[in-house]
Amino acid sequence: MRSEPRIGVKVNSALRGLRPLLVEWTALLEEYCIAHRYDDNPWFYNERATLSTLAGAAWRLEGWTALEEYSTKKWGGNQKKGSVDAGKLRAGRCDLFVAHRSAAFALEAKQAWQPIGQRIKPFLRVENAVAA
Repeated sequence: MRSEPRIGVKVNSALRGLRPLLVEWTALLEEYCIAHRYDDNPWFYNERATLSTLAGAAWRLEGWTALEEYSTKKWGGNQKKGSVDAGKLRAGRCDLFVAHRSAAFALEAKQAWQPIGQRIKPFLRVENAVAA
């Protein structure tokens, strides 16, 4: 594992198993930006480009594995009462699965551009992306 990145990584107790991966991911992102003289970064592109760096961080850590965009079963997308899809399993995809001996996580990712300095409802775009 690389040294701690300059930016701190905090996780709640339920997700503490992800901390080593998030530390490595932050270090990898910093390395990418340095390699491109801060003229480029992975999150400028899209969700897939960003997730590929998280998967790469997993593979850099001893004992971690990652699998992107695999087929799985998902519950019906519309959980509103009375919806035809509510409570039914359907074919779906998982954005990223990461695992270690002590922890495994199936991740659904959303990428949203958040304006800096917005005063009214500061995380509205993030909330809308999560709800979509």
